[in-house]
Formats: sequence, C-alpha cells, structure tokens
Amino acid sequence: MNFLDSLAVWLNELSGLNFSIHGWIAVLLALIFSFGLYAALMVLMHRSHRSGHDQEVDDFQDPRRAPREAGQFDDR
Repeated sequence: MNFLDSLAVWLNELSGLNFSIHGWIAVLLALIFSFGLYAALMVLMHRSHRSGHDQEVDDFQDPRRAPREAGQFDDR
C-alpha cells in the first residue's frame, strides 16, 4: 500500500465515508476553489468600496443627492 492509499483509508475511517483517493482529491480541490473564489470576491468588494464606484452609482440613481467631489465619501 502506498502513501495515497493509506491516506485515503485513514480519511475514510476518520469521516465514515467510503471515497477513493480520487474522491478526496476532488473534495480538496473543491474546497480550495471555493475559498479562493470567496477571497477573490471579498477583495473585489473591498476595492470597489474603497474606490467609490458604488457611491457613484448610488448618486446617479438618486437625483436628489448633490454630486460629490472626488475623494469625499460618507461611510454609512
């Protein structure tokens, strides 16, 4: 038995599931992809908030608001 087979056996005993090593690799890749997508979207949301693009759209949609000068944003 090589290392990957023994790892799959250990993970199956630990979790109570019956996956092959390919199943565990797929689970690991899905977790990495999900956390990577989460991190990328959080970074994009943070950059969008800091750059003021969200406020520009909000001001455009609400004509009652006065246009702001560059760099002046209110934190709601």
